[in-house]
Amino acid sequence: MDVQEFKELIEVCSKKYRHFKDDFDMVFNSMGIFTEELGWMKEELKIANPSMVRSVAKQKLIEELKRYKNFFDKYPEFEPFKVFIRDTFVNYIPKDKIGSDS
Repeated sequence: MDVQEFKELIEVCSKKYRHFKDDFDMVFNSMGIFTEELGWMKEELKIANPSMVRSVAKQKLIEELKRYKNFFDKYPEFEPFKVFIRDTFVNYIPKDKIGSDS
């Protein structure tokens, strides 16, 4: 999925769903905040009680993943982006191989 495909997907969903833009902003702002929090937690692990920080990180991750799941369930058109995220960040497939069967 390239930038143009992503923009087109946002445009289609914005026209089709009344509350899409609000949900989209909420989820993607949440991703940014969560990423910042992970950086903070990583630093805290070095100086604080590691088991406590891991517990907080785990809970925040569960909440964040539920938020993403709800978004993707609500907007099935975003399935290609879900696959892109999975292939890029979970399966570590090189960018030029994403979406291909080989």
